[in-house]
Amino acid sequence: MDDLEQAYKDNYNSIKERLAQPMYYLKRDNFAWSITNV
Repeated sequence: MDDLEQAYKDNYNSIKERLAQPMYYLKRDNFAWSITNV
């Protein structure tokens, strides 16, 4: 059970890290888009 829990945490963290960058660029691009389309 501990191994499964650790594997889940590792997978969750790697997914979080992978999502962090795209979300940053998405927010930044969306912010720029909202400024240019006032």
